[in-house]
Order: sequence, then structure tokens, then C-alpha cells
Amino acid sequence: MKKIGSMAETYRIEMAPHNPQSEVSTLASLHVDATTPASTIQEYNPNRQPWVAELFNGGAVRVKDGFAELPDRPGLGVDLNEKVAAAHPYKPVTRPQNTFTDGAVADH
Repeated sequence: MKKIGSMAETYRIEMAPHNPQSEVSTLASLHVDATTPASTIQEYNPNRQPWVAELFNGGAVRVKDGFAELPDRPGLGVDLNEKVAAAHPYKPVTRPQNTFTDGAVADH
């Protein structure tokens, strides 16, 4: 993502990373955004299950006045709370594979 951001900056193109994933990938994306002038907006999902806020020690993404703040702790700024993670094991999700009659991949 950093390389894409550098290329976008070269051509004066704005970058809007897509990230509907966990707090960890959101924080990683925010760190790249903070060092990439082409990053103008960051997608993230603030509507999570209540237990997700407890999943990472160090807190979730904090937004103040419309801007996400980087954590002030080392690394990405969070640590996994293993007890909370163990209480919520991964459950596979089966998403539909939409295709046209000729077999081509279709969007939702």
C-alpha cells in the first residue's frame, strides 16, 4: 500500500484505502496513511460487536474531530487480549459465489 501511495503521490492522485477488516489492519493502514501524502481518507468499520472493543488492549481506533488518531504506544499500538479472543473463536463464513450463466464472476 505504501508503494501504491508513493506512485499516486507522484502523479498527484489521491488514495482512499479500502479496509473493512479488524482493528489491527485498520491501525496498520492508518500508520501507512500518516506517512503517505496521497492518503486523503481511510475506510474503516466503526460498527463492531461490543466484544471487539475488548479484543485489543490499547484501545480501538479513536476519531477526534473527524480525524483518526494514531496510538501513542509502540508498534501498531495494540496487543491482542487472548482471553477475549479464546471466547470468540473463528467461525467460517460462506459467502455466495455469484456467477453469470456463462460462468463469469458477477458482483453482488
